[in-house]
Amino acid sequence: MRLTAITLAIISMFPSHLAAQTTDSPPPQADGRWQDPERDGWNVSIGLGAVVAPAWLGADENAVSIFPDLRVNYDDVLFASIPDGVGWNAVREGNWRAGPLVKLGFGRDEDNGGSPFLIAGGSDALIGLGNIDPTAELGGFVETRLGAQKQFQLRAEIRKGLGGATTD
Repeated sequence: MRLTAITLAIISMFPSHLAAQTTDSPPPQADGRWQDPERDGWNVSIGLGAVVAPAWLGADENAVSIFPDLRVNYDDVLFASIPDGVGWNAVREGNWRAGPLVKLGFGRDEDNGGSPFLIAGGSDALIGLGNIDPTAELGGFVETRLGAQKQFQLRAEIRKGLGGATTD
């Protein structure tokens, strides 16, 4: 379990947009934006990410999931993606961003405990407890970028789920 958390922490330090950069890519701007100034406006990227993690929070069994990583951004103002949700960078000062966001909580399947993106592993320890429906989570975030190339991101979120009730 500790190894999984360490692995995920290391992987999260290398955002997918860094892996796609070439030597022709512009460096980040002084205000922390990663967007090429000649490409202001809409920006869309597509990728995949593999995650090895407990089948459900507190599980002893691990599971492997493949997550689609579709990201849509408008300038440095609006963003939408599966991991980050839909949000607005209401505050954009230097390397700092903050604002409201809405995320999707994917729920839980009692048969394997996994996410809808599960490809291997799981747990049968939740059988009989019912499924948990997907839910919208409303909240806000604060983030900053660190490092000479602004390659490290620190982010804090607070969210409240609306629903996600157990079903039969």
